[in-house]
Amino acid sequence: MDELRVLLGDDHTVLRHGLRKILEDRRDWHVVAEAGNGRDAVREALTLTPDVVVLEVGMGGRLDATNALDTDCALIVSVDLDHREWLGETREAIGREKAGIVRSGKPVVIGDRAVPASVLEHAAEVGAVPYLLGRDFDFRSDGSGWRRARDADAARPLPLPPYGGAEQLANAASCEPVFHTTSNNSRPRTTSLWRSG
Repeated sequence: MDELRVLLGDDHTVLRHGLRKILEDRRDWHVVAEAGNGRDAVREALTLTPDVVVLEVGMGGRLDATNALDTDCALIVSVDLDHREWLGETREAIGREKAGIVRSGKPVVIGDRAVPASVLEHAAEVGAVPYLLGRDFDFRSDGSGWRRARDADAARPLPLPPYGGAEQLANAASCEPVFHTTSNNSRPRTTSLWRSG
């Protein structure tokens, strides 16, 4: 099988480190570069032409420079009352800004159980395909780990995220639908990546 070449672009060093650690155990995944900001990530992507680019959109989404890129999938893990001076005073206003990363005809995975209507309205307006936590995928805590809702109780639990609280379980659970909605059929769809971290 061919090696899957990955570029990690995120200004959070701990997230890049965590993704790199997960991918180190995968012989078929190889991190070809890391970038600490969107500009450098785009430059590296144009130079190295990786198979996959994991790119964090900055604050908000609609007006972020990375939004100029065409993407295969969008992930909105939560809509919180942060950066209100730029994004708006309510979850609806902030959700509308975050929904600016959603693309026509493409999947948008939403890991917020109480997703603001503005996010779903924008997805419908542009013809995106929403995948919702609690409807299309879910998770449950299981002692020292967690399981996807569809996992049998006999399945080995997945490891807890290395940082954060309960919200990180929803974030981790939201990553799998991104992988499955964007995987091309020539790539394996296994749970080994999730088992490694």
